Amino acid sequence: MYIALYVLYVMLSKKTSWVIALISVIAIYLGTNLFYYTVVESGMSHAYSFFCFVMFVYFTDKYYIQKSLKNTLALGLFLGIATLIRPTNILLTILFLFYETYTIEDVKKRIVFHFKHYYNFIILLIVGLIVFFPQMTYWYALTGKYIFYSYRNETFSNWNSPKILEVIAGHKSGWLLYSPVMIFSHPLIIR
Repeated sequence: MYIALYVLYVMLSKKTSWVIALISVIAIYLGTNLFYYTVVESGMSHAYSFFCFVMFVYFTDKYYIQKSLKNTLALGLFLGIATLIRPTNILLTILFLFYETYTIEDVKKRIVFHFKHYYNFIILLIVGLIVFFPQMTYWYALTGKYIFYSYRNETFSNWNSPKILEVIAGHKSGWLLYSPVMIFSHPLIIR
């Protein structure tokens, strides 16, 4: 967790002042459930997922600055680990594909970019699958299926009937209910 917070601080301080970066990192840690899942429930997946997310964003940013094999391999590694932790974390792929795109024109350019550099995306996916392969082997040994989805009753990941608003702002376990400081993140996402 603390490595992830430091890396997040470094990323933010490149885009804003060190004071805003530090306040943001402290607010994320203390104003969300990350503190609880680090100190009280450290066996839960939240802190580990957060680490993978931060590292994935870090290497995504580096990838778009310099498309090196090292950055591509790191992206695949953290995507694979994040997906192992929770299968819905595969949605990080969307972040990679459309990182820092703000207009339709940016999206079109990014799609063209990925078609030109398709081999990097293939490498990323292969590394992610290599990381995920032992889990698939384990599932096959237990169930006879390579893919076994164990989060069947989870609200967000019910692909047939997703309840996104309930996950974000629901009264039982809504993200904003337990992490109200994250309401300030929305203007940054929308820009």
